[in-house]
Amino acid sequence: MLGKQTILDALDGALPSGVHAVRKGGSEKGYVDVLLDDGRTEALLTITVQDWPPQQEQLNEIFKNAKPDRSGNRLVTRQYPTTSGGRNAVEWDADALYGDGRRVVVSELNAMAFGLPANRANPPLSMKQLASIAEAAALRS
Repeated sequence: MLGKQTILDALDGALPSGVHAVRKGGSEKGYVDVLLDDGRTEALLTITVQDWPPQQEQLNEIFKNAKPDRSGNRLVTRQYPTTSGGRNAVEWDADALYGDGRRVVVSELNAMAFGLPANRANPPLSMKQLASIAEAAALRS
């Protein structure tokens, strides 16, 4: 399981110019939450890193529509109204599963926290940028 600082370092290295991680938190291993500041408003981003046994049945359902890359890794993206959000809050996810069972889920809101109303139309990062973070080499090992 990856430590918090390793995950934060990977995030810092993957953020686009002009976007900064502020108010960094999380647990000692496997999870971080940060507020992203892009100069407009702050928004919540979370990263969860889990180690599952390979070919876990629960994960097969989540990734059933994902096309594996040459290495057998799979990525799914989702956009939906957050289940624990405030008014007009949406959540975007990039969810990567690697052949060794490592799963990396990167989620962001268009709000500062779960349960709060949206403070912007969309989250600050694009889905492509979220996927890039989920696929970062530093989070795979």
